[in-house]
Amino acid sequence: MERHINVDLLKEYIRTLMSPQIVLPGILPRGWGEEFTRPELQTIQYTLKFVLQTGFILQNTKVLVDALEQFEKTDLPLHWFLYLHWETIVPLLVKSPLHTPIRKASLQYALN
Repeated sequence: MERHINVDLLKEYIRTLMSPQIVLPGILPRGWGEEFTRPELQTIQYTLKFVLQTGFILQNTKVLVDALEQFEKTDLPLHWFLYLHWETIVPLLVKSPLHTPIRKASLQYALN
């Protein structure tokens, strides 16, 4: 299965659910009543995992990578993890070189 990385979608999700005051340049919160689809949520989770793993290399976020791996074993929705850790994740997203959606099938082995 080919997976997609979409940092802007992750930013939109965080901005929509966590707080409209979060500073994510160029990202607007999703409109009222416009839910995120299951494929979008899967892309968001995959992108989050990618950002945290690449952030680990750059920012030493191993604690978040480990926390996400433990969280994935639960049945809780992803927004609970983001609610707990958004203050650490947002700076990684702002500094991220990935500003447009890209396909990263070759990274699948590293993210599973």
